[in-house]
Amino acid sequence: MLKGKHLTTSQLAMLAKEVEEMAQALSANSNVVLEVVPQGLRILLQDSMDNYMFQRGSSTLTPFFEDMLYELAPILGQIRNRLVISGHTDNTHFHSSAYSNWELSGDRALVARQFLVDSGLPETNVLQ
Repeated sequence: MLKGKHLTTSQLAMLAKEVEEMAQALSANSNVVLEVVPQGLRILLQDSMDNYMFQRGSSTLTPFFEDMLYELAPILGQIRNRLVISGHTDNTHFHSSAYSNWELSGDRALVARQFLVDSGLPETNVLQ
């Protein structure tokens, strides 16, 4: 598919189409938002009313999103552009001050990154 280092507009459109088809096949259309930005293609994986990426208050992926990341890894592995992965949480505070939403957000990004790598995404494809 896409082997270029810097994706053209038409290559970005092809990549977006492939991701959209993957989302549709997994019944995950409401969980995937695609946006072309100056840096490339932003792929936002988000919770929906029916599917959450992580178990509440933890960095444990749900099976639904494991399947999605497993299917997404080879698509992203075909391009040489490096990825930036970020994690987010809700605003629910933890009872302990030893662990906060900052740590949970980072842990979630690391878990998603590792799952993508374990699913075939070359580790060198992740910038941060």
